[in-house]
Amino acid sequence: MNESRTSNASESETDSLYFRVESIKLSELYDWCNKSNIHDTAARSPLAESVEKRSLGLNKVTDYFSSGKAYATMRCGRKVNVNHCELALFRKDQNVYAVEDKCPHAGGPLHMGDIEDYGYQQKPCVRCPYHGWKFDLTTGECIYPRHQTKQARVYPVKVDPNDGSLWVGFKCFNEQYFREPSW
Repeated sequence: MNESRTSNASESETDSLYFRVESIKLSELYDWCNKSNIHDTAARSPLAESVEKRSLGLNKVTDYFSSGKAYATMRCGRKVNVNHCELALFRKDQNVYAVEDKCPHAGGPLHMGDIEDYGYQQKPCVRCPYHGWKFDLTTGECIYPRHQTKQARVYPVKVDPNDGSLWVGFKCFNEQYFREPSW
């Protein structure tokens, strides 16, 4: 994984343990910079898209979504579970951002939010679909409404330049790895 690209995040890159995101490659994430992948199906929600695809038959719908093709064209993030944490992944050009999927304000699913640029530096932020709160994808800072202390938890992401696999950094293993079995 040498020469991998890394997105900025609040967790220190050198202090992180990286976990591979299973079954997802860079090319399977919707690119918020690429205007050519925005078409009629891209503007619809995953639910509307799946209803339309049902007319093709259940197997075709399953194949379409499991292949990653649908997610690469839908205007939303990708919900994943890494290190026992539910995360939302977003792609903007060759940068990938990981944020805890649960909005710190009211628990909204951030993977369903829109990505927007803000400020003169055009930093990427995610807008929660529930109440419109916006969080910087590089720091987790609440951008809107102003003067809020709640922060979204963000994680560094590395992209393997050889195969496009994604790796998310954490400070430690999740405590669930160390729990006694309930059997």
